[in-house]
Amino acid sequence: MLPPLTSSPDLAQLSDTEVVERIESALRTLESIEARKTSAWESFRRFCGLSPRWPPTSEPTARIQLALGEIRDLTYELERRVARDKGQRA
Repeated sequence: MLPPLTSSPDLAQLSDTEVVERIESALRTLESIEARKTSAWESFRRFCGLSPRWPPTSEPTARIQLALGEIRDLTYELERRVARDKGQRA
């Protein structure tokens, strides 16, 4: 998938520092979701006496998809800014 040619107006108004802070926040959110999901599955498996391989822990959830989408959009915005800055220097 190619990044969008234009940035979201909301993201374009953020400073470089704010974009990085939002990426870090989204990554922390993603890590938190994964940690809770893993611990919930572990508890469920122990309670039911299930094998550690079932159920798979990689199924996507809406919150994970939102966090990944935000990280993608913010990354595209950073890439757009880097390309713009390189173009101005050339």
